Parts: sequence; structure tokens; C-alpha cells
Amino acid sequence: MKRFLAFLCGFVIAFCAVASAQSRSANETASIHLDGVLTLTGTQAIVYKTHFVTDGIVSTSGDATQAIWSWNTTPGNKLSFSFVIPSALTGTAGSLPFACGTTSAFAQDAGGAGVAVFNPNSGLASYGPVLGSTGNVHLGQDVGASSCTVDLSSSVHGDATGTIQLTVTVL
Repeated sequence: MKRFLAFLCGFVIAFCAVASAQSRSANETASIHLDGVLTLTGTQAIVYKTHFVTDGIVSTSGDATQAIWSWNTTPGNKLSFSFVIPSALTGTAGSLPFACGTTSAFAQDAGGAGVAVFNPNSGLASYGPVLGSTGNVHLGQDVGASSCTVDLSSSVHGDATGTIQLTVTVL
């Protein structure tokens, strides 16, 4: 009987230890977002016509020139655009003040998201979602505030250049 009671007590103690053990499980996810494609290519530079130093201020609209960049991205993306525009064109002609007007840039999606005119000096915070995979950004295409200008009043004969940088970001 002692053996039986000892066995029974051992069994009860083991059963209670197993019965009191608890565990819990919880799940969490891992995720990633892939934007797909973003390319940007400069396709046309601003090239002013030949001018005399006495011509004063000349504009992209007067010379029928503009800069154009082409982009390619995944349809549905939202984009932002920002420029770095030089304050002067420099070279053998000296340092010539250069400026682009407050409505001299526009973005256009080939898929039909519409045209967004914006100030290149402050950029465009959000454009889209784009409907097509391609589009263009133009700078200096129209008259007045939609033009980029060079002031020739302090120049001498020669050449002057500057680099305009466009940055496109997928939001």
C-alpha cells in the first residue's frame, strides 16, 4: 500500500506540474515596399542664341529654348521635383546673373495625370499618382514668370555656362 500511495503521490505531483505549465504564441509580420523603377534623363539643354553684350536681359522665351528632362517610373507612384539652379552663368564672358521665374517649370505625365506648373526655386512637393510610366519636366518654356533669364549688362564677349540639376524622388 505504501508503494501504491507513493506511486499515486508521484503521479499527482507530476500531473500537477504538467497541468500548471503554460505557453503562449503571437505572430508579427515583416513587410517591404518596392518602388519599382525610377530613371531620369536630361534630354534638352537651355541654349540661348548668340547675343551682343548690349542686349540687356535675354530670356528663354525670346530665344525659344527650354530645358527638358524625361522620367520613367512605375504607374501609381507619387513624385516630387526639386531643382538646383545656378545664380549665375560663368565663363569667359564673366559672371552673368541667371534666374528662373516662379512659374517657369512644369511636370507632365504621358499617361494623363495632368500638367503641374510650379516654381523651380521651391520645387513641387507632390505630383501624381502618375497614370503612365513616362513623363517630362520642362524649365523656361514661356514668357514672363515662366521664363529663365540671363542679364548681359555686366558681360564681355565670350561664353558662359551653368549646370541646372533636377532631382526626382518617389514618395
